[in-house]
Amino acid sequence: MNYLVYMILFLLGSAVGSFLNVLIDCLPFDKKFINRRSVCDHCHKILSPIDLIPVFSYLFLFGKCRFCGKKINIQYPLVELTTGLLFLFSFHYYFSITSYVLALIIISLSVAIFMIDLKYSLVLDALSYPAIFFALGYTIFNNLQDPRIILNNVLGSLLAGLFFWFLWAVTKGKGMGEGDILIAIFIGLLTGYPVILVALL
Repeated sequence: MNYLVYMILFLLGSAVGSFLNVLIDCLPFDKKFINRRSVCDHCHKILSPIDLIPVFSYLFLFGKCRFCGKKINIQYPLVELTTGLLFLFSFHYYFSITSYVLALIIISLSVAIFMIDLKYSLVLDALSYPAIFFALGYTIFNNLQDPRIILNNVLGSLLAGLFFWFLWAVTKGKGMGEGDILIAIFIGLLTGYPVILVALL
């Protein structure tokens, strides 16, 4: 029974990863991503369901487009595989379905934020603000019995945000954008004080 659950979680995670790939490619350019047909990056042929099975299509097609034979961007299977594994492995850390769902949302947003930053050097408000919102909800829900932890995490987020805001102000935004401040707040909410101080060093 456990193996079936693990398989479902991995498939769910990899399917979410497939959707994240769409966000990663569309959000930075304000492209439509709802009801959008997937096409090959090279020949622009519309892909069929057999080409879009997360992770497995890449393996079955030996990493090449079925139409033009050119290599499929390694980003796609890596994001799908990573998200699938994160969904699977995080399952053992949560005894509450609400905590687990919040964690999955945070994981998904984190993957998208990381990949867009890596690929385009952009941190988008459209992802950062929801990430902060769900991180705050996650922190509150998981620590209702100990408000001190909630306060520590909020303090950690404020310290991280102020630290990066100070760097941004001093450098006048050179090498660092306002989006980095939001990411610092997000990480601070999840790690809290004093752990965030170590992360900032």
